[in-house]
Amino acid sequence: MQIFPFDKKFNRKNFYCGVNSLDHYIHHQVSQDIRKKLATCFVLLDDDKNIIGYYTLSSDGISRDDAPFKFRKKNRIIIQFL
Repeated sequence: MQIFPFDKKFNRKNFYCGVNSLDHYIHHQVSQDIRKKLATCFVLLDDDKNIIGYYTLSSDGISRDDAPFKFRKKNRIIIQFL
C-alpha cells in the first residue's frame, strides 16, 4: 500500500467505508474541491490502484470557541480522526 495525492485515474468507485458522507465525498465531491483549491486529498492505494482510504487537508479552520467543548483543551483544539 502507498499514499499518493488524489488523481482521477485511481479507482474510487469501489471505495466504501460505511459512513455515507465520507463515501459520497470521495465519489462525487473531491475533484471539485481540489479544482477550486478548497482542499488537497491524499489516498491510500492497494496494489491495483483502488482507493482504500483517504484524508483531506484544508486551509480553513474553526475558532476554539466554535469547537465542541469535548475537543477543547486549554488553548488548543484537539483533532479527532475517524
